[in-house]
Amino acid sequence: MAEEYFDIVNENDEIIGKASRSDLYTKDLIHRSVIIFIFNKKGELLLQKRSKFKDLWKSRWTGSASGHVALGESYEAAAKRELKEELGIKISLKQSLFIKIRQKVNSRNIKLFIGESNGPFTFNKKEVDKIRFLSLAKIKKEIKKRKKFTPTFVVVLKAYLENLKKKN
Repeated sequence: MAEEYFDIVNENDEIIGKASRSDLYTKDLIHRSVIIFIFNKKGELLLQKRSKFKDLWKSRWTGSASGHVALGESYEAAAKRELKEELGIKISLKQSLFIKIRQKVNSRNIKLFIGESNGPFTFNKKEVDKIRFLSLAKIKKEIKKRKKFTPTFVVVLKAYLENLKKKN
C-alpha cells in the first residue's frame, strides 16, 4: 500500500509542507484533523469504539467519527469523507470549534463539526468496532471513572462543554 501524505501547517494553520503518516508520529509536525459529534433527537452523542486494527488508540471510545485531513483537502471535505467512511452516512454538518493540541509527536489543529442523525449507520469494521448513543452526563461520568476513551476525545469534549457553558 502506498504511503499517505498530509499537509503540515504552522501555528497559524497555514500549509508549509507535506509529510507521510509515519513522519506525523515520529517528528514534531503540526497537521490537521477533524472530529465529528453526531447527536440524536434526544440530544445523546454517538460514540464509536475504535477498531482493534487501528494504529493508535485501539479499542478506545471516541467521538462519532474522526480522522486526518488528507493532502490538499479542506477540513469540511475531510469531515464529510470520514462520516461516509466510518458510519456510512451523509448529513449536513456545522463547524463548531477550532482546537490546537500540541504534543511531542502528535500536534494537531482540529476542527470539530456537529451534526444530527438517528441512523441507520453502516459502520466500517476496519475502522469501528461498535457504536452507541450516550447522554453527555453519562459520558462525563464514564470519563471520571477512567473508562477507555481516546485522549483527543477527552480534550475536544471538554472544550465543547466549556463552549456550551459560555453560550448559556
